[in-house]
Amino acid sequence: MVEVSIAVPVFNEEFYLPFFIGSVRRCRQLRSIDHEFVFSIDYGTSDRSEEVIRRYMPEARVVHHPRSSWRNPGAANFDFVVRSSLGNIVYALAPDLFIDCRIFDSGVLDLLRSGRFGAVSFRYWNYTVSKPVLSFFRFREAWDNFLKRILQGVWKNRNYHSGIFAFRRGVYEAVGGLRDVPSEYDDFLSRVEGAGFRHLYVDWVDILHLRAGYSRNRQLLQGITKARLGYSFPYTFLGAVLHLKPYQVVGYLAEKHYGMFTAESYRKVWRKGGGNEGYLKKT
Repeated sequence: MVEVSIAVPVFNEEFYLPFFIGSVRRCRQLRSIDHEFVFSIDYGTSDRSEEVIRRYMPEARVVHHPRSSWRNPGAANFDFVVRSSLGNIVYALAPDLFIDCRIFDSGVLDLLRSGRFGAVSFRYWNYTVSKPVLSFFRFREAWDNFLKRILQGVWKNRNYHSGIFAFRRGVYEAVGGLRDVPSEYDDFLSRVEGAGFRHLYVDWVDILHLRAGYSRNRQLLQGITKARLGYSFPYTFLGAVLHLKPYQVVGYLAEKHYGMFTAESYRKVWRKGGGNEGYLKKT
């Protein structure tokens, strides 16, 4: 029986998949674990993502996510690939990551195997491989990483909610899995904690996120998410200023006044590069 599933949702990711696959190929820890890789190809994928997977990881299982009525297409695909996996422990990983193999250490897995924790999430840093070294984008990225390090020191006794996480299948089923909401990982981990399961933020790993979210549409969706989560306007405004993301304020106000998430326009913004910047073509 499969113990560990590595579940990966995919939408137009042919550029990033070689980095992801190459990084997990290095992980010797997986040699002693009964595991599987499951990739879910979103119905709107139009590039060579599946060909890249079958060429560089032929042992992986590939499933196809059908068209969904969910407002958040990324969450729908994520939920689909998790439910298509077989392992008792599931790592929910995005394809635009360079993995730190320590996430598969026995010490991490034992936290879940023992039942002490229902879910763990992992620290990551932004490093966008497609941008030049000398650019304003790189400055914002470095500033964002600096702020993350500072905030982790200030809030060291609280668990962060990272979008890179692993969990026991029983916990996933107990809380109903992912939901059709913005910031689906934050919503999921909050419900895990609310249901009485323990969550641990693992800050001794260093995963690289190869595609930071500074586009206008991504900022708009981050603002909508903050409004949906009930953040105050002063908190949102201060965060937008600190992180150099002015369109977060626009998204926040649009959600508060017009209910953007329940409108068809939300799906269009997402598909054009919001929640996952691979969602570019289908609306």
